[in-house]
Amino acid sequence: MVLAGAKVRASDIRTVQSKSKAATESVTSSTTLQDDDDLFMDLEAGKSYRVWLILTVASGGAEAADIKTSWTFAGTATKVGRCVWGLGISSTATDDSAFSKSSGVAIGASVSYGIDAGQAAACYESLILEDVTVAGRLQLQWAQVASNATATVLSTTSRVFWEEIDVN
Repeated sequence: MVLAGAKVRASDIRTVQSKSKAATESVTSSTTLQDDDDLFMDLEAGKSYRVWLILTVASGGAEAADIKTSWTFAGTATKVGRCVWGLGISSTATDDSAFSKSSGVAIGASVSYGIDAGQAAACYESLILEDVTVAGRLQLQWAQVASNATATVLSTTSRVFWEEIDVN
């Protein structure tokens, strides 16, 4: 942290890192969470991180092909928090317009988002991992909410961002 009037040292400068999907990725007829091909990062021990995820997801016309997400972390952190925002799940193919949000979601808990039939939808997640004590990979997982022959597709505009933070 740099206070007003203090000199900025190179160690005070933090950069936001990001990773986008190299190609679209599809899941068809599966409710089993699977590791995303691109959206993961390796976190170092002795640091704290803020992570945010923006998913652009679509279905080729089936509302039932909604998406659920979860995270795995191969390391350990003393405190972990997760908040999520996105479209809620609806019972009609054209009305996933109800906004849903939740805070205090466990990192490994499955969260479901709705997708309007034939439309792209956005999902947003924010995570804090304080005091990583054992380094490890933080990995996004996702699947369909209900098994459907119509693919659920993550676009190349989906991205994950992360930065080291001070939590003192």
